[in-house]
Amino acid sequence: MPPGRLATVAEVRPLPAPKASRASAELGTANGEPHKGLWGTPLRGTATLGEVTAAPARWDMDNRTAKRANYPLTIPDALLQSEPMQRACATRDFAEIFRLVNRRTGTSQADMAAAIGKMTSSRVSDIIRGTRGIRGTHVIERIADAFGIPGEMLGVSAQAWESSPAGSPDGGDILYVDKSREAAGSHDTAPTTEEELSPELPEMLLASVWIEGKEQVVAIRRRDLSAGAASLMAASTSDNSQMSSVARGRSGGIEVHKDSKPSVPGFGQAGLPTMPGPPDLGISPFEGMTLQQSGEHLLKTFLHLDDEMGGDSLYLPLSRYVARMAVSVRENAKDGLQAFGQLNQMAGWLALDASSHAAAHRHFDMAVGVGAEVRDHGLKASALAYRSLQETYRGEHSAALTLAQEAVTLQHENLSPLTRTMLGTRLARAHAGLGDKAACLKSLESMRNDYQQAGSHEEPQYVSYVDSIEVAAQEGACYLDLGMTQHAVTSLTSAIGLLSIHAPNRVRDRVHYLSRLAKCYTLDGEIEEACRTGSYALKLSGTIGSARVTERLGELAKSLTPHARVASVVDFQEQYRMATQG
Repeated sequence: MPPGRLATVAEVRPLPAPKASRASAELGTANGEPHKGLWGTPLRGTATLGEVTAAPARWDMDNRTAKRANYPLTIPDALLQSEPMQRACATRDFAEIFRLVNRRTGTSQADMAAAIGKMTSSRVSDIIRGTRGIRGTHVIERIADAFGIPGEMLGVSAQAWESSPAGSPDGGDILYVDKSREAAGSHDTAPTTEEELSPELPEMLLASVWIEGKEQVVAIRRRDLSAGAASLMAASTSDNSQMSSVARGRSGGIEVHKDSKPSVPGFGQAGLPTMPGPPDLGISPFEGMTLQQSGEHLLKTFLHLDDEMGGDSLYLPLSRYVARMAVSVRENAKDGLQAFGQLNQMAGWLALDASSHAAAHRHFDMAVGVGAEVRDHGLKASALAYRSLQETYRGEHSAALTLAQEAVTLQHENLSPLTRTMLGTRLARAHAGLGDKAACLKSLESMRNDYQQAGSHEEPQYVSYVDSIEVAAQEGACYLDLGMTQHAVTSLTSAIGLLSIHAPNRVRDRVHYLSRLAKCYTLDGEIEEACRTGSYALKLSGTIGSARVTERLGELAKSLTPHARVASVVDFQEQYRMATQG
C-alpha cells in the first residue's frame, strides 16, 4: 500500500486489559506465536497488545483485471496461471518472471520499469540477464503490485488491489470488514456511522497500518475509525463527480468558465485542487520556508535531476509529493498553489519522459487549470505547450498544432522571452510534423528573435532549461522531421558540442541528440557512421532512465532494418536487443 493512505483494517479484536506487572508488552502472544499483521505475516520490530487477524484472500481470475482497471500493466490470466510463471514465482526466479512478462506480453522493459517504480529499464535488463537480483521485501511487493501477481504467489503481503472492489479507481482499500457484510458477499461499503460498527467492539481497536512505507500496529478509537471511513467515502464520491464533469474542447484543451474557475480534473467548486482518492494527508514545507518556497526549491532540484537522470525513476516521488501537496493547498490556497501548478507541469514532463502518457496528460491539465486560477498566463501557456509536445511524440500532429497555437495566443506579448522561445519551438515542431516547411521555418525564425531578447526580463524557473543547447536541439529536430538532414546534422552537432562544454553531465539530452544525429546519418546513407553514433548513444543510455529516449533508439534500430546484412548494423541491432530485451 502506498504511503499516506488511510489505514486498512482487517478483523479487529479488542485490546486485552494490560497486566499490572508489565511495563511494556513483548512481541508475541501468550502461546509464543508472533502476532499476525493485516495480511497474516508476522509483525516485525513493534511491541503489540491484542491481535489483528489476517484479512481473507479475495482475489480471483474473473475480477483481477477489473480490480486493476487503472493500473498501467496487468499480465494476462493465462500467463499468471501458466506452469513457467507459477514455478518462477514459487522459487522467486525474478529473471524468469521478468523474461516471461517481457516476451509473452510484449511489454517493453521501459514500461515494466515504469510500472514497478524506482527502477530503470537498464536494471530490468540486468535482472533478465541474471547479472542483478532482487533484494528486499518492499521491492518484491512493488513487482507484485506492478504486474498484478497476487502477493501470496511471491510470499509477500497481499496488495491493495486484491482486497479492493472491482472497478475501484484507486485500489479502494477496505477500511473495515464486518463479518455480516462479508457473509452477504458485500465488501465495497465502509461503515459510515458508529452504529454500523459491530456493537460488541470496544472503544479502542488495534489495527495494522502503513506509515511512511512501514507496517505498524496502532490503537485507534472506534469513533475515529468510523469518521475516517465516512470521510474517505465522501471524498471518493466527490472526486468521481468532479472527474466525470470535465469538459474538453476539440483540441483536448481545457474549458475555462467566465468566472475563471477552470473545469479540470481535480478542481472542486472553490477552484482549488483535489486529487482523486487517497492520500488525504498534506505535505509539510521545508524548514524555514513557506510551502510556495518549498515547491519552488523542489522544482529546481527536479529540473536538475531530470537533465542528468531522466524521468523513469523521478516521476514516482514527485507525483506522490504533488498528491500530498494538493491537500495542503486546498486547505490554504494562499500558500503554494502556484508552485503546485508548476510541480504538476514538472511531474507531467517526467511522466512523458517515462512514456506514461495518461499520467502526463493528467498533470499537464492540472497545471493548465492552476495557471488559469492564479492568472499565470505563462504557466498555462507552458503547460499547453507541453501537451502539444506530447501529441507530437504520439504522432498526433494536428492536435499538436492546435494546442501550440492556443498556447501562443495566451497573452503572448506579456510573456517572458524564454517562455515565448519555448512556445516557438513547440509550434515549429508541430508544423514540421505536418510537413509544413514554410510555416516551420517561419516559427523557427520567430523563435530565434525571441531568444535574442533573453536576459531582458525576469524568467520563471520552469523555463530555465531553455538555453542555446535547447534551441539548437529543437532546430535539429525540426529539420530532421522535414527531411533537411544536412541542416539537422549541423544543429544537432552544435547542440552536442555545447553540451560537452557547458553541461557534460546532461546525459539524457546527449543520448537523445545522438539518436537523432544517427538517424540523420541513416537517411543520408552513412550507415557505418549511423551505427557508430547509435552504439555510443546505447552505451550512455545505461546510465539514465528515459523510456522516451529508448523509443528514439528503437526508431533508429528500425530505420536500419533495410541494411540488416551490413556487419555494423548486425552489431548495433544485437547491442540494442541486449540493452532493451536482455
